[in-house]
Amino acid sequence: MAKKGYEINHYLKQQRRLAQITQEDLGRKLGYSSGQFVSNWENNRENARPPHKILKKLIVMLKLNKTHLKKLMLRDYLVEIQKEIFN
Repeated sequence: MAKKGYEINHYLKQQRRLAQITQEDLGRKLGYSSGQFVSNWENNRENARPPHKILKKLIVMLKLNKTHLKKLMLRDYLVEIQKEIFN
């Protein structure tokens, strides 16, 4: 069974855990007062995703593979278009 939510969110959660960084720590490093910002997108609350300006920081902080990240973003976008426009 496929995971619910955006693939990018699952990838970011996985990479954060591999880097052994808590949601709280990552949130603070990104300039937020808590880890709630990170938790919202990792748990797909209200279709949350990190803003593009934050993704640039995450690429560096979590040592993300840019090519893989782009593929996930495109797949998520295609799924979103399919649901919102063509169904």
